Amino acid sequence: MIGIRGSYNEALEIKSRVDKFCESIKLKLSLSKTKITSLYKDKVLFLGVHLTRSNQNTYYIMNKYNRSKRQGLQLRFQAPIQNIVARFHRQGFMKNNISSPKFIWMYNDHRTIISLYNSVVRGYLNYYSFVNNYGPLTSRVLFMLKASCCKLLAAKYSLKTMAQVYKKFGKSLSAPSSKKNEKALPFINPSYKMTLKFKTKVDPTVKSTNIVSISPASLQGLVCQVCGSDYRVEMHHIRKMKDLNPKVSTVDRLMAKKNRKQIPLCRGCHMEKHRNNKS
Repeated sequence: MIGIRGSYNEALEIKSRVDKFCESIKLKLSLSKTKITSLYKDKVLFLGVHLTRSNQNTYYIMNKYNRSKRQGLQLRFQAPIQNIVARFHRQGFMKNNISSPKFIWMYNDHRTIISLYNSVVRGYLNYYSFVNNYGPLTSRVLFMLKASCCKLLAAKYSLKTMAQVYKKFGKSLSAPSSKKNEKALPFINPSYKMTLKFKTKVDPTVKSTNIVSISPASLQGLVCQVCGSDYRVEMHHIRKMKDLNPKVSTVDRLMAKKNRKQIPLCRGCHMEKHRNNKS
């Protein structure tokens, strides 16, 4: 993408030069994909961000005297909120334009569910931390994902309405602590303030905006309970405690000792466990 402050004829000239340069390195410019457009009329989607120009009549800034000053026509970055909503549908957080519980996470404990949802919120807000519509984006993301989380907790704890969930866990859906000196884990409450700054240091728990590929064990920094490895740690689940066979399996023995239906295992130990189950 090439940004030009100039006339249409100048843009044509630069496009011609780019075409000649591509030919010199044995590449061909795609005429169907290469176009000239104006940011005054159209928004351009680049790396998940809409590029456009500000509206001179409505965009103001504060000057050094703390007075409102009309800003000139500058480049603006905007998060494509409708595209993000469509992605929530594909990821299972929404259905028919309404927040929907992500049932694949239902059998995690309350604290893990909150951690997973918080990481999704952080992922989107960190990626779009520099956009001009950060406030509306934050409001929309938080509203949709918090409702999805609330409905998932309602299904998990057999509560009939979202109101009952909020009454039981509070307005922040806090997961109670299970250890001493451990605080309750609330649903994230981010700032709505627009910063217009790129973030170069991201929370280590945010590995992708597509949280489907992240295991809860990796998200919480757990290690394999068999070999102690922290590489590619996954959660091994069972349906019922009576399915365990502690006399034969080391993993089953550890789960029976902890009285838990899930246990963190590295990828190698996890695959070995399933191979032994098949044999």
